[in-house]
Amino acid sequence: MDPQTDVRSAELWIDACLTFSNDSYGLLKLTAGEGCNVVPSLAEVESERGISMRIDGKAAPISMPEQGINAIIGLCELLSDQPVLQDKRFSRLINWYKNEDSDRLEFPLPETAEQAVAVPARLWMEGDDIKLVISFRPAPGINHSDIEKVLNDLGRRYQFSYELHSSEK
Repeated sequence: MDPQTDVRSAELWIDACLTFSNDSYGLLKLTAGEGCNVVPSLAEVESERGISMRIDGKAAPISMPEQGINAIIGLCELLSDQPVLQDKRFSRLINWYKNEDSDRLEFPLPETAEQAVAVPARLWMEGDDIKLVISFRPAPGINHSDIEKVLNDLGRRYQFSYELHSSEK
């Protein structure tokens, strides 16, 4: 079965807004993403130490991230090489779970979730916090509580809180 067909037929979409409290120290600007249904095509960061990066990606529907280039993932890859910025928790989370072959994340969802899509969609600073929206398009059989369990475990490890927003098709 074609994974893209399966993902698009999923009955549920879930956007998780992760908040990394007090993770913005050293940053002047951090922004990426045009909305929650699009693979972000631009990411920008500026640090207090004069580091400035702009990552250009390619927009695509969130249900087919393979057709785009995710600027948030590209930014996180670059941040991991910057000693002043590599300790950002949002960046470590993305770099740990990114799939080497696509612009989606491989979270430890139940085994039946082979075709679930988890894509970083938006990233921004809000006061001292960093906000990251990850859009999930789960395969049939994956539900809200499966994703909550994963986010609870990851939240303890990477020290973030989250809110879920979902909708039936």
